[in-house]
Amino acid sequence: MADKKRSVVWCYYSPIDKNTARCQVCDKHVLHSSNTSNLFKHLKCMHPESHSELERRQAAAKAHSPAPPTVRQKTLHESLQKSQSQRAREITLSLAKMIVKDLQPISMVEDQGFRHFMKVVDPRYQIPSRKSMMAGEIPKLYEQTQKTVKDSIQSASSLVLTTDMWTARTTESYLTVCSLAIIHVAVQHTADNIAELLTKITDEWGITNKIHAVVTDSGANMVSAVRKTCWKHIPCFSHTLNLIKCSAIVRFFHHSTRATDKLKEVQNQLNLPQHKLIQAVDTRWNSVLYMIDRLYEQQEAITTALCLLGRNNMCLSGEEWSHIKQAIDVLRPFEEATKEVSAEQYVTVSKVIPLVSLLQQATTSAAQSNSLASQLAAQCKRRFQNIEHNHTLAASTFLDIRFKNIVFCDSTNVEMIKARLITEMQALPCAETPSTRHEAAASTSTATQGSPAECSSSKGLWREFDSRVVAFQSKRTANTDAHIEIRRYMEEKVIPRSEDPLNWWKKNESTFPLLNKVAKKYLGTVATSVPAERLFSKAGEIISQRRNRLKSENLSIDHNKVYINGLYLSCDLS
Repeated sequence: MADKKRSVVWCYYSPIDKNTARCQVCDKHVLHSSNTSNLFKHLKCMHPESHSELERRQAAAKAHSPAPPTVRQKTLHESLQKSQSQRAREITLSLAKMIVKDLQPISMVEDQGFRHFMKVVDPRYQIPSRKSMMAGEIPKLYEQTQKTVKDSIQSASSLVLTTDMWTARTTESYLTVCSLAIIHVAVQHTADNIAELLTKITDEWGITNKIHAVVTDSGANMVSAVRKTCWKHIPCFSHTLNLIKCSAIVRFFHHSTRATDKLKEVQNQLNLPQHKLIQAVDTRWNSVLYMIDRLYEQQEAITTALCLLGRNNMCLSGEEWSHIKQAIDVLRPFEEATKEVSAEQYVTVSKVIPLVSLLQQATTSAAQSNSLASQLAAQCKRRFQNIEHNHTLAASTFLDIRFKNIVFCDSTNVEMIKARLITEMQALPCAETPSTRHEAAASTSTATQGSPAECSSSKGLWREFDSRVVAFQSKRTANTDAHIEIRRYMEEKVIPRSEDPLNWWKKNESTFPLLNKVAKKYLGTVATSVPAERLFSKAGEIISQRRNRLKSENLSIDHNKVYINGLYLSCDLS
C-alpha cells in the first residue's frame, strides 16, 4: 500500500482494505484491484473538477522532484463555508439595499421577527449587527451615490435649486436644498440667515458660481434670502396655484364609526364603489378637489345614509350638488396643471406660460355661468398678468421647440426675448461656430484642394480674391452668428408635445452651437419646489417614532437620500 500511495490519486482516497478504497469526495467505495486505474476512472466520471485538479498535480509532480507533498482535499463542510462566505456577502448587500429602498431603521436587524424570518430563509446566515451595518455596506452605498451626484453636478454648466423650510416631528427646523442637502436650522428663519446657509451648502459642493436660479414658495423670507445671494428667484408655480383655492367649500359630511358602517352598507345595496370619503388638507388645495369629487361620486349613498342616521339636516340640496359639480369642473384643469409642473422626469418650466394661458381660457369661458370660475379667472388675471415679462419663464418657453412663439399672447414680448437671448449668446466664451469652422477650412483650402498648378496659381492670380474671402469671414462675429441662429431656430418646425425638447437640442447641437448652450440653461430650470416637499415626506418617515432620539447633527440628506449617523437610508437602486 505504501507504493500505491506514491500516486497523486491517493490524495482523493482513503484505503479500506487491500482491494478497496473510500472516495473522500462522495464516500463511495471503489475497487482498485491493486492498481489505480479504477480510482482515476471514478474521479473522471463522477468528479470532473477533482479529476482536473488531479491532472494538474500530476503535471506538477513530473516537473518537480521530489514529488510535491500531498494536499488534502477540502472537506464538504469547508467547501460549504467558502460558498457561504460569498453568499453571506450577497445577502448583506441585499439587506443594506432593502433598508435603503424601504427607508427602514437600522434597528430592524435586531427585531425578533426579522431574525426569525432570516433563520427560516437561511439558517447558516449570521445577521450583521446594527453597528456593523452602520460601518459596512450602507455607508458604501451612500458614498457611491454621492460621488455619482458630484460628478454629474461638476459636469453641468448651470444649475437650478429648489429649497424650502420644514419642521420635523422633533420640532426642529430644517432647510432642504433639493437634491443636495438637508441641514438643521438652529437660528431664526430670517432672510440673512437662510441666505448664508444656502451659500454654505453650494460652497461645500463647489457650485456657487453655477447657480442659475432658485425655486421657492412665496414665503417672504425665502424670496428675500434668494435675492440676497444675487441668484435669480423663481416663484413655485404650484404654490401660486395653492393660493387660488376655494376656501368657501367646507366639509359637508363628518362620519363616525357608525356612519362609516352605514355608508358601506348603503354603497353595497346601491352597487356603488366602496370608496372611503377623502378628508381635505388645509395646505393642499387639490385635496379639496379630491374630497368634493368623492362626495359627488357617492352623493346617492351619502344622502341615503344620512337620512337613515337621522341627520337630514346635513343632506345637500340639488342646487348644492350642482355647485359641487361646477366646482369639480372648474378645479380639474388646475389639478392637471399642478401635476404637469410637479413632474421630475421631464422639462416643466417651459410649460408654465402655456398652462397659465390655458387656465385663463378655461376659467374665463366658464365664468358666465359659474361664480367660482369667475373668482378663479379674476385671481389668475391678477397673479399671472405679467407672466410673459418674466424672462426666465418666457425664454424657457421660447426655447422649448414644442412651443416657441406660438403660446405668447403679445408678440412684442417675443421680440424682447430674442434680443436678450442674442445678448446672452454674444457674451458666451469664444467657441467654434460655423463661421470659425469655415474660416479654418478657407485658410487650409489651398493646401488640401486642387492640383499643384491651381495651388501655385492661388499664390498669384487668386491671392487678392483669397484675402478678400478671409477678410469677409473675419467679419462674421458672435453677433452675426447669434442673429443667424435665432433666425434658423424660428424656421424650425415645432415637435409633438409628447417628445422631449432636450433630446431635440442634443441632436441639433451642431446646428445651434451658441443657442444650444443658452437653451440647456433655461430648460434645466424646474417650475416648482414640490420635489423638495416630497423629500420632506420621506424625511418624516425617517425622523419617526422609531427614531425619536435622532440628533440633528447626525442628519443630512443628499440627492433625495438620507444619511443618518453615517447611514445611507435611501437611494435609487433601479
